[in-house]
Amino acid sequence: MLELLFHGERTFGELQSSVGVSKSTLSYHLQKLLHRELLLRAKRERESVFSIKDLEEVRKLLLANRSSFQDDAVNRFADLWTNIHS
Repeated sequence: MLELLFHGERTFGELQSSVGVSKSTLSYHLQKLLHRELLLRAKRERESVFSIKDLEEVRKLLLANRSSFQDDAVNRFADLWTNIHS
């Protein structure tokens, strides 16, 4: 989600390269996010392109759960978002 928040839409390959997980792991998590209607999937030629469907909902989820994330990027995003929207 952070990759999409920071960079906008991404192809499956771009997401896999940036997050460094196997294709099956990424596919599993993307399917979960699509099922929860947090992501949109479009086709660009033969590639799937993913983007965030509801930015406000994702923001709420990240802020509500930020203490459970070990990645400092979530804290940086939360701080940035709070400063921009204060």
